[in-house]
Amino acid sequence: MTISVFHIDSHIEYNGRPWITSFIRQDRKNNPLMYEFIRSITLISKTTLRKKPLLIILWIKLYLMRHFGITPNVVSVMGFVLHVPDFESFYSSFRQIFIDLNYYFETSTKRPVIIDAGANIGVSLFFFRYLYPKAKVMCFEPDKINFQYLKKNLERNKLANIYLYNVALSDYEGSIKFWTRSDMAGGDIGASNVAELRHYYHAKSDLTEVSVPCTQLSRFIEEEIDLLKLDIEGSESDVLLDVSEQFSQIKNMVMEYHFLPEKNPLSTILNVLEQHKHIYKIMGDTNDIKLHESYNFVIKSKQS
Repeated sequence: MTISVFHIDSHIEYNGRPWITSFIRQDRKNNPLMYEFIRSITLISKTTLRKKPLLIILWIKLYLMRHFGITPNVVSVMGFVLHVPDFESFYSSFRQIFIDLNYYFETSTKRPVIIDAGANIGVSLFFFRYLYPKAKVMCFEPDKINFQYLKKNLERNKLANIYLYNVALSDYEGSIKFWTRSDMAGGDIGASNVAELRHYYHAKSDLTEVSVPCTQLSRFIEEEIDLLKLDIEGSESDVLLDVSEQFSQIKNMVMEYHFLPEKNPLSTILNVLEQHKHIYKIMGDTNDIKLHESYNFVIKSKQS
């Protein structure tokens, strides 16, 4: 068995299973910190990320801060400084993006062009610049408070070649309604423009309805896009149809898909991907994804 700091040989079997899978399953309930630690190392070891040991140490630090109720408003993340309105929401985003690597992708260019739709306060933006320091990133964020934090974080870190747009994305120009929790001071990762999703996210919360400007993403695709990232709360199919004629310019896509058969059909999204010869995979919290029981999961695709 070969084990080093950032390489784990997962092919050796224990009780008929790869040993690392057996270990993680056994330890998930008894020792959740060890479970998360081993799982994180396994995921990160397979990537081209820089400064992997520092990333693991940062994750442990944030995990312990959350565990002991330490909730700072300013956090250092892999050389960047982020102002966060809500530490719990930040931690959730950090884990999904930096540890679960939902938005990780590989490209041969050192200056990839990335569209970050649903940029929130900038956690995904700083992941992309951590992954590719010379990347050009276009960020779209409709929530005014989130956008203020996004702009503040960009100014604090003095990043160039980043473009911010305080708009929602849809298949038309105009305005769109959003519902957010009134008890959140920004950083609400559950804001939604779809009635069914607003009840799913905020069943026990007071909601505030706001009208925000919306635009078409097709207006912004003027060159090859190395990654299209979509986390736009139920408008995924509308936006993909809007850019369908330009989708051949998109090399990789990662999407948080929100399951709504009538408003946001999965078939529409998969048809666009297949028409443009994208191979794709659908990922959820478990290997068995039951669409009628899950409102959202991740779809990743790339040109074949």
